[in-house]
Formats: sequence, structure tokens, C-alpha cells
Amino acid sequence: MLNQILKLERPLVSLDLETTGIHSVIDRIIQIGIIKLYPDGKITEWSTLVNPNMLIPREATEVHHITNEMVDHKEPFPFFAPKLLQGFKDCDFCGYNLKFDLGFLTAEFKRIGLTFTPGKVIDSFRLFQRCEPRNLQAAMKFYLNEEFPEAHDALADAKAVLRIIEAQLEKYPGLPRTVDELHALIFETVSAGHVDSGGKIAWRHGVAILNFGKHSGVALKDVPKPYLKWLADSDFPPDVKLIAKDAVNGIYPTKT
Repeated sequence: MLNQILKLERPLVSLDLETTGIHSVIDRIIQIGIIKLYPDGKITEWSTLVNPNMLIPREATEVHHITNEMVDHKEPFPFFAPKLLQGFKDCDFCGYNLKFDLGFLTAEFKRIGLTFTPGKVIDSFRLFQRCEPRNLQAAMKFYLNEEFPEAHDALADAKAVLRIIEAQLEKYPGLPRTVDELHALIFETVSAGHVDSGGKIAWRHGVAILNFGKHSGVALKDVPKPYLKWLADSDFPPDVKLIAKDAVNGIYPTKT
């Protein structure tokens, strides 16, 4: 039991949410899952679907498989809010990439005039990153079982990368064997809901929206033209600049 390994002074809430999208300003929570671990080892569990009072974009449903029909007759977040706030009182929190979930909770509470202040936070994603580094030295050790004292020498690093890619292709026979296919795999796995390779522009209800910056969540067709011109002329990836340039001229991506 975790409470026998980790010293708990307060209940620890393991939290996960599913949402209509990634923007806490315009998106809403549609599922809440909570496990509460008490210092004495007692565990309680609770989960519910939540009516977001908005249509769930099909891009989101493709990820979590929650449909509009599944939430249509469920209660909205304000119905659960007082109980949740009381249950979260004097608790610490844990989750995977928990910043996302806590941001959505904070936004949902704020909309109905309630203040949510979480306690201490343990993020298993951050612990994963810290305990299993993904730098070049770690890759050399994992794939080649070699130390890498020459790290950060440019030529040595370049040679190491070639050896690591060879080892990866040998270790994972399911990986593609062409540069084009590997390129597509790398960028497609970031998110199938992205329009561009880097995720700066995303799909929402089949419409291209900005996925970052001050106009995050805004449909590309509604983004001010000066901002689009700035995107087209600034130091962004070529596909983002091309999409922005087309948008300035009234040409927007279409989802096939």
C-alpha cells in the first residue's frame, strides 16, 4: 500500500479528468475520476460523467470515446461542485500531468463563483521525467548499454544519434523503415487532432483553431488578420507559416 511507503499527513486524492478539449477557457469537464487515499490506508473511489452543456467535438470523442449521448442526461458540473469542494478540503493531490486537470477544475469552480485551492501536488509524469531522463546519455545507456563521456561534443553527439537510431530500428521491428514514414509517425503521434506537424493549430468540430497564444481556442477564420500575418512572418515551422499565410487570404484548412 502506498501509505506504507509514502508518509501521508493528509488524504491524497488521485485525480483524472476527461474533457471536451484542451482549452480550459472554452472547454468543459465531461468525466471525473477520484480515488482518495487516507493516511490510515482507507480508500474511497468515485467517478461520474458530467454534462458539459455543449457539444463534444468528435476529435475529443476519438480520444476518450465519450459521446454526446452518454452525457446528455447527466448532471452539469455545478451540481457536483459543492460536494467536490468539500471532499477536496485539506487534501493533497496526485495525477499524471496533473497541471492539466487542476487547471480545468480551477476554471470550472471559478465559473460558478467558488475558489479551489489544491494542497501539495505529486505529478507522476514529472517524477517519470526526473527519474528516467530522456537525454542523449540516457539513450546511449538504454539502447547501447554504453556510457557516454563525450556527451556535448557536437561530432560525438551526431555519431551517437546515428547509432541510437540504428539500435531503435533493431529493437522495435514494427517501426517504419523509410524516412517519410518515420517523420509521419513522429508527428502524427503527437495528436491526431492537430492540423500542423507541431500542434500549433488543432481541429475542433472539424474547424481549424489556434492551439497556443493569446488567441488559443479561436477558429482560424476569426483570428485577427494582423496576428495571422505575424504568424506567417515569424520564426514558426514552415507548415504553420503556410497555413497562416493562406488564412490571411481567406483560405482555411479543411478536414477530410
